[in-house]
Amino acid sequence: MINSAARIFTMSLAALATFSSLTLAGVWTESEDSPGEPVEFCIDDICEMTRYVLIGSTRGWAFHELANGYRVDSHFDPLTKLSTTVAYLGEVKLSAARFASVRLNDPGNLPPFLISVSEDGRFAKIQGEVTEQTAQEFQRLLDTHPSLIGVSLHSWGGSAPDAIIIGKAIWNRRLSTFIPEDGFCGAECAVLFLSGYDRRVEGVLEISPLTDPVVPRADLYSAYWGLMQEADVDFDIMGLYHVLEWNQTLQLSEVVGAKERLNRDLPGDALNH
Repeated sequence: MINSAARIFTMSLAALATFSSLTLAGVWTESEDSPGEPVEFCIDDICEMTRYVLIGSTRGWAFHELANGYRVDSHFDPLTKLSTTVAYLGEVKLSAARFASVRLNDPGNLPPFLISVSEDGRFAKIQGEVTEQTAQEFQRLLDTHPSLIGVSLHSWGGSAPDAIIIGKAIWNRRLSTFIPEDGFCGAECAVLFLSGYDRRVEGVLEISPLTDPVVPRADLYSAYWGLMQEADVDFDIMGLYHVLEWNQTLQLSEVVGAKERLNRDLPGDALNH
């Protein structure tokens, strides 16, 4: 479910790469010779097929527009590592709640959902959108692989409630979390990473405030704070979720000194059940 500033911003850049021949110009506009890629647009669980008509990036800006009038503009500041996003449907600027209810089902530009485990049964990989299915599949993996000690992450995010469920499972088993050098962990995926007993980020970690179109914010953050406190996450990192506006994303792994506070190696190992 693509519904946060982090995922929208990243998706703009990912979508731009689809039209690689026009990347140097910075902007692609639909034409008869270059039709837009199709995408399913959903808001409040009402879906329609549409297509991209404009994709571009220039001087820190990334933007895209669909034929149905949905437009997203994101700006990334390389000094602060902060991106800010605004979204419109026609002439109407979307609120936090409406933005959270938007889904762009565009599998061509996102890694497919995948949970896999190494041959020795010690390391798992979560890739793609975080959903209820992800949580269910991960629990089944835990039930069938008692020797599991670590989880590699590559995800743009997804469902906040399901990310908290997976995060609790990671912490309860004292699993390590890892973002490889070529990996990306954004939005709700950050909850999974921060829930790790041992943690190491070599790729990109982005955080943005948690939102959900159904679960009240107070309930969402009560569950999040409980998990983060149990996992002994740095209080300053936890607080960023409240300092950031709903349409802001921080590329935390790239902030000077942040990796030293994100990475940790605690005594002991994963709990075997």
